[in-house]
This record gives sequence, C-alpha cells and structure tokens, in this order.
Amino acid sequence: MNKMNKLFDKVWCLDKLDKAALKLTAFYVLGAVVVSSGVTLAVYRIFFAVLRDSIEYKLVALNYGLTAGQEFVAAAGRELLRILLATDLFLVTAAALLGYWSAKLTLRPIRENMLRQKQFIANAAHELKTPVAIMKTGLDTLPTDRPLTAEELAELKKDLSEEVDALNDLIDNLLLLDKFATEEVVEVDFSLLCSTEVNKFKKYAKDKNINLNFNIEKGIKVRMSLVGAKAVVRNLIKNALDYTKPDGRVEVSLCRFEDRALFTVKDTGIGIPAKDRPYVFERFFKASNAKSFSTGSGLGLAIVAVVVEESKGKIRVESEEGKGTLITVELPVAA
Repeated sequence: MNKMNKLFDKVWCLDKLDKAALKLTAFYVLGAVVVSSGVTLAVYRIFFAVLRDSIEYKLVALNYGLTAGQEFVAAAGRELLRILLATDLFLVTAAALLGYWSAKLTLRPIRENMLRQKQFIANAAHELKTPVAIMKTGLDTLPTDRPLTAEELAELKKDLSEEVDALNDLIDNLLLLDKFATEEVVEVDFSLLCSTEVNKFKKYAKDKNINLNFNIEKGIKVRMSLVGAKAVVRNLIKNALDYTKPDGRVEVSLCRFEDRALFTVKDTGIGIPAKDRPYVFERFFKASNAKSFSTGSGLGLAIVAVVVEESKGKIRVESEEGKGTLITVELPVAA
C-alpha cells in the first residue's frame, strides 16, 4: 500500500495540501451524492404514488386493462429515472468542481504561509552558513609554517568578531520572532521605553563616533507586546547607527499627534537607493549599497514592520541615497 501511495505521489506530483484538497473535495462529492440520492429516491416514490392516483393511469387501466396501466406507470418511471440520474450526474460533477475550487481557496492561505516558512528557513540557513563559511575560510588561510604577526592577529580578530556579531544578530532576531508570536498585548509606557533604549545605545554611538540626539515626549502609552515595542525601538536605532558613517548624526524623537504616537528615527547615513525602497521590509533583504557596509541579518526592519502592522500602526520610509533616511512609525495611543 505504501509503495502504491509513493507511486501515486510521483505520478501526480501531489504535495500534502493537494492531497488535503482532494480529500475535502471527496467529502463534498460524498455529501452531494448522499443528498442527491435521497432527493432522487424521494421524488421517484412520490411520482409513483401520484401517478397511480392520476386520472391518466386510471383511464389507461380502464380502457386497456390493468397490465397496460402498469406498463404505462413503469415507462413513465423509467423516463423520470433517466432524467433524475442525469440531473444527479450534473449536480455531482458540479459539486466536484466547485468543491475542489473551494478546497483550494480554503487551503490557499495555509499554502502561502508554508511557502513563506520554507523560504524563511532557506534564507535563515543561508544567513547562518555565510558567517561560518567566512570564518572557516579565514582560518584555513592562516599560515602554518610560522607564527602570526601582530597585524595578522589583529585582522583575524577583527574579521572573526564581525562574523560572530552577525551570527548573534541573526540568532537574536530569530528568538525575537519566536517570542513575539506568543507575547501578550499590554499597555506599554512607550516614552519610558524609548528613553531607556536610547540610553543603552549611547556608548554604541560614541564608539562609532556618531552623535545620537533624542527628544522624547513623556507620558505616551501604547497597547502592544513589550517584546514587540522593544524590537521596534532597538532595531530602528541600531539600523540608523549601523548605516551612518563616523561624524554622522542620528536623531530619535517621540511625540503625540491627536490619537497617534509618532516615533521617528532620522540619520545622515548612506541612504537607500530608490530601486530598493519597496523591498526594505522584506525578510533578509539588504539594500544594494549596504551589503558591504554592515553585517546585519536583514531581519530587523522586517520584524519592525510585522510588529507595527500587528499593533494596528503604520510605518513609512523616506530616504535619499548618500544623504540619509527617515523612518516614521505611527501607533495608536492607549485609551
């Protein structure tokens, strides 16, 4: 039986969702057959009962005898049965076609989600493999016939440190995605959170020789997961710092406008090319001018976009290549 199933899969190239669609269709068809058979049987019996009491039957039986009357009823019954069977066949065929279409439509979101997960896993595996491959290449090229010079050791340390940072960034973001999926929505003091996160990045900005300025309005609260709120603030600030050159500037602000909280991060960094802007919120996407500038995973902005959307907010990007980027997040203020 298993061999037959495998052969069936190979011949028809069916995946699990195709099988599920066929099973759903089979249930729809089975239901249509049961209903149509029941209706046909009921109509057939009612027809005979009515026909035997009809004037036409009585006239035929009276003029040509009882046998002729019975033959008249049988002939009419056969004609009705042909009509009913033809109707049933049409209805069952229509049920099969509509059932299959309905099953495919029902399973489409699941299929799309599975494809996204498959693509995500493939991308994640690639992103995990790349730093490891770079580290291995660096180690394989080390000289074995002499000690390393101070310059070589410093360069190796720098390269390995960058790739380890890339791995840590990717792992942190993957863990963040897992936490966000199960995190409870609560009332978050967004003003306090923004101030706290900005202070955490002061040393990071100082080490990169970047001016980090902020203007946070107090008392702004939003309803969202705490993990998600931290992800939005951290990723946007870190992204701005990572893609801004030394002596550049990053400005973080939070204010309230009517019933919305406006959180903005503006930098004087490398900017985003116009052709890349529509894709900046896609998972693992990196702008063409950023691939050699930072070792980020390409997940940060994708996570921000998901969190903002789930929190019934909006996010928009304004950028000019070579001059900088402004990202604005709008979130509903907690009532």
